[in-house]
Amino acid sequence: MRTRFDKNRAERYWNFAVLQNPPAYRPETDERCQQPGMQAIVYDGVTEKGGVSRFFAYIAFPEGPAPEGGFPGIVLTHGGGGTAFAWAVKLWVSYGYAVIAPDWYGDKPLTAIWGENEDDLRGPRGESIPLTPHRSRKTYRYITPTHVVAVANLVLAHSLLRSLPQVNPEKTMYVGLSWGSWYGAMVAAVDPRFKGILEIYLGDKKPNRKLINGRFLDQAKSPVYYVVGTNDAHGSPETMQAGFDACGKMLGNRTMIVDLRHSHIGFTFKACQRIADSVLQGAPGLPVLDKTTVRGSTISAKVKSEGAGIRKVFLCYTADRSEPVWYKRKWHMTEAAYDGTTIKAELPPDAFQCYLAAYDEDDLNSHCCGTGDVVML
Repeated sequence: MRTRFDKNRAERYWNFAVLQNPPAYRPETDERCQQPGMQAIVYDGVTEKGGVSRFFAYIAFPEGPAPEGGFPGIVLTHGGGGTAFAWAVKLWVSYGYAVIAPDWYGDKPLTAIWGENEDDLRGPRGESIPLTPHRSRKTYRYITPTHVVAVANLVLAHSLLRSLPQVNPEKTMYVGLSWGSWYGAMVAAVDPRFKGILEIYLGDKKPNRKLINGRFLDQAKSPVYYVVGTNDAHGSPETMQAGFDACGKMLGNRTMIVDLRHSHIGFTFKACQRIADSVLQGAPGLPVLDKTTVRGSTISAKVKSEGAGIRKVFLCYTADRSEPVWYKRKWHMTEAAYDGTTIKAELPPDAFQCYLAAYDEDDLNSHCCGTGDVVML
């Protein structure tokens, strides 16, 4: 007999012994999906009843011969309303990675809908366009993928990537954005082969009964890294901190940015590249802060790692205690102090929530920082 506890165990939903086997795949011949320098493929996914359905993916490699052992690899996972974006694949290939980008909806990335480059996701002033509800493209979606199916087929995409001769199977990372990060919080508990799981925007832990509530984070088998925001309508600082806590020893690092905008443009954040480069290529990671403490009116955290060298430190806080809608709260950044060991700041008397941030680049728009615990006052 199954118990209620079983609902919180990843093995109840996913059989890794099956999903670790590379799926069959074939070229996608639809001209509307073709992109220079990429393979447009269709691979065999699974349904909850064990049947096979087809899923699109782009595969691409950096130019030139593969290094000894193969290129490090990325499973690039889009968010809600998205697809396998060719521009995002090109970007991550330019970083030196082999990339597989599945469309977990079971649709195709038709250029008539999605365009061909990052500018197609920007407005007239260069601003990012928020994610939009998914529009069915009625291609070969024989099923409506559930969360269980989507996660299974993302693990299968990883199995396929690892099987390619140009790829180093021991150097792969999951990079998921929005819904892709919620799925990443599940993939982390299923697939131990990833060297890291990068969560862009979400991957939080919520106090509800939905399957995407972060219930599997405590079972993460790979380090989990976060690049998230304070004013995201889909996850609050409280639920993000709950996600950090749930990861326990598998928390790789967290980067929380004041008023970060939610869009597929998140794939372009320099902080995301920095995290991947540190995990897969041995480059300096972002700063890492130890446990945050509050004594009286002083907040502090020791620095575990300076990353590329700490340049700026801040106290980030909101005083909007009376605002019940978290993403409407106004956040502020004030300078903190760093003595080479510990970051400290004096708390404003009206602070409601706060955290410390350490940047190792002068340009704050790079989002290259490590942050401490979100503290409720």
